[in-house]
Amino acid sequence: MKLKIYIDGIYVEGTILRSTGEISVQITQPYQHISDGSHIPCFARGHISFDGERGDKVAKSLLKGLYSIGCYLDSEMSSIRRELDETKDHISQLPLKFNNEQFTEEKRKLKKSFKLGEFDSKAYQQQLKLLKKRLEEYNQTVSEMMDSFFKKSFPMCIPYGTTEQVLDIIERNNLMAGSTD
Repeated sequence: MKLKIYIDGIYVEGTILRSTGEISVQITQPYQHISDGSHIPCFARGHISFDGERGDKVAKSLLKGLYSIGCYLDSEMSSIRRELDETKDHISQLPLKFNNEQFTEEKRKLKKSFKLGEFDSKAYQQQLKLLKKRLEEYNQTVSEMMDSFFKKSFPMCIPYGTTEQVLDIIERNNLMAGSTD
């Protein structure tokens, strides 16, 4: 279903997907590649839903929020891009660099050593636990650095489910409707 509104004289369009307990809006004009949604927990669905006027109101609010993000990205893209590059540079210099690929490789080596009988089950579990802890610490640090990037770079809250889309837009500089990938 299409949603069409005007915000400060600008035509804004989006696509709505909704059910009783879920609603999702993706902006299609004047920007694209950004979406957001909302969810009503099962225990509350008997009292409220996204059907009817309430859903229409929520959809318009979500679309307005997406338009705000799009406007800000459009006007501040170069400074946001610099900030993201700086953040990624700091991440690449982390002393405890240990991503998912490294974890998988270390885990594979550990399992091979265990199968060769180089240590017992208890030692294997202890080593595996240390690997998992290293990965968790690395991911936590990266997550904190990215949270800091978003707080520093945007005056509005970027919904959690929208952050990857925003990062993709910044990296590909592909925000405007009608632009090519």
